[in-house]
Amino acid sequence: MDDIEVAAELTKINFLMENLYALALRANYGSQSTIDEMVGKSMSEFALPVTMHGSGSVENLAAMQKLAAQRLAMFFARVKDRMNSAEI
Repeated sequence: MDDIEVAAELTKINFLMENLYALALRANYGSQSTIDEMVGKSMSEFALPVTMHGSGSVENLAAMQKLAAQRLAMFFARVKDRMNSAEI
């Protein structure tokens, strides 16, 4: 697979995950405040220490965790956008 194929596959998977999460959150949590609480709890749990596998420095792990947390926050923001646009 080349870079474009990998990017296309990841984009497809992310789109499906955003939509599935939007459907599941609406079905299981309902209100926006309850959803916000669940997202906050997920972000807090994601910030817990992880086990590092393979080689790499502590600095690299910290940078990876920071970037992953930012991307997770973006994911949940897009999920909430999808939920809001479906309510129109």
